[in-house]
Amino acid sequence: MIDLNEYLTKTVEVKIEDAVIHVKLPSCNVMAEIGKIEDSNKENNTELYYKNRQKIARVLLNYNMENRAFTDDEMDAFPSKAINTIIDTVMKARIGVALDPNSDSQSQTETSAKPL
Repeated sequence: MIDLNEYLTKTVEVKIEDAVIHVKLPSCNVMAEIGKIEDSNKENNTELYYKNRQKIARVLLNYNMENRAFTDDEMDAFPSKAINTIIDTVMKARIGVALDPNSDSQSQTETSAKPL
């Protein structure tokens, strides 16, 4: 059985100042928005690349349980290492769930392949 609640409630905790924000795994709509941002850099413009990374991090951070909205000014204050860490951490969590849906509910040793 696939428990959809696990997908809806799984978050990545991000501490910003004294607050802990629970960033949800990206939905299809969030991924589509990220795709649009990434597709906007057809010329491989370095400046646009970094601004787009910042926009992607903001889109991910804004998809949170607390309904906290981050401003452009707040995002401008984050160093590039923080921007990259936000993106990498949330996207790795998304990939982990995609590769291992509800791992507690299904045996990792089950397979349809026959033994050799």
